[in-house]
Amino acid sequence: MAVLTLVPCFASPTDEISIAYRVKAGYLFNFLKFAEWPDAALPPAAPLRIAIAADDAIYALLATALEGKVVNGRTLVVLPADGTEIIPPPHLLFVTQTAAPAVANQVSGYNGQPVLTIGESPNFARRHGILNFVLVDDAIRFEVNLSTAQRAGLRISSRISKLAILVRPSS
Repeated sequence: MAVLTLVPCFASPTDEISIAYRVKAGYLFNFLKFAEWPDAALPPAAPLRIAIAADDAIYALLATALEGKVVNGRTLVVLPADGTEIIPPPHLLFVTQTAAPAVANQVSGYNGQPVLTIGESPNFARRHGILNFVLVDDAIRFEVNLSTAQRAGLRISSRISKLAILVRPSS
């Protein structure tokens, strides 16, 4: 996974947002490749369920980039997250900055469950998430909270943690 610097010379703000979310879609795909769920949370041949909390445009961009792709022999299924309970729980929940406030409660509801929670807001990984996108020197990077992942029963590959900014839960 390489870090991409976002320096489009003649891009409009809309183009920059589109580029950023295409990069994040690539990261999400790779996070799925390098995370492991407990057997009970991911039965054989089950698809990987991705819930995305975002405005319509960002949801559509991410859904188009991920829906139907295959990771480790499992098809990706993309669902909208709007703060209502998703049954069964998704394997990955991505909460964008454009998500409805009700989704924050949804993230807390997955604490301790095998859901890879990913955000892009300040302190997301310190508060209750596992991974969080951050901008460092105009490059998209990510933080990881390994203790939250462990409590959720997820194993995060060292290939992810080596590239990440390691964070601990807030007290």
